[in-house]
Amino acid sequence: MRSTDVGVIGAGIVGLATAYALVERGVSVTIYERGVPGQGQSGGESRIFRHAHDDPRLVAVATRSRSIWDEWSERFAVELVSDDGVVALGPTAEQRLGVLQSVGGIPARRIGASELRDRLPILADFDGVAVLDERGGAIRTTTVVSVLTGALGDALVADEVLLVRATPAGTVEVRAGGLTAEHARVVVCAGRAPRRWHAGWAWPYRSATAPCPPDLCRSRRAATDAGVPAGRQRRIR
Repeated sequence: MRSTDVGVIGAGIVGLATAYALVERGVSVTIYERGVPGQGQSGGESRIFRHAHDDPRLVAVATRSRSIWDEWSERFAVELVSDDGVVALGPTAEQRLGVLQSVGGIPARRIGASELRDRLPILADFDGVAVLDERGGAIRTTTVVSVLTGALGDALVADEVLLVRATPAGTVEVRAGGLTAEHARVVVCAGRAPRRWHAGWAWPYRSATAPCPPDLCRSRRAATDAGVPAGRQRRIR
């Protein structure tokens, strides 16, 4: 039976980054991926990176995340997140700017129609609120998947996870098509896939989603009920 400290299920960008961060800390890992790394919800050339969120805790996490991306870019000598900046439009963008300013340390500001037109000519006729996140950009997903897969080497197991269960010894057993492994902990980064396992999870597990504060949840429901559109992001060059 294979045994490592942590099993990571899913080798998309989140799973690979989780596994690499653990390895940096001296933790032994096994990553399970039924197909090619990055083929699922991480597929495509890029994803938007932005600091703007409704919850200040997520803003703080995004700020730390940007620093880590910069460290990894320098280590691998390749751009992992671009410095293009991100423009968000609409009322939600203005609300989130207030959150960014309350957290501090993030270069974000409202921009006028002329600057918006210069940066994004396609939006020349837009006359609403526009906010520029100067440290936002594009996550180079194809590049990230490639460099992290290479760095993790034989920690990657190309097999489909069939079962995750707690053992009497307090560990977690992972059964895949061709092997059974035991880990002290398991991190599931498999996107929508875990839904088919939930019925068999008779043991406690923690979601990575931060609890929504009551006042924020109420404001979100009110915005939804009123039909307020979410902020739209555009990557700029």
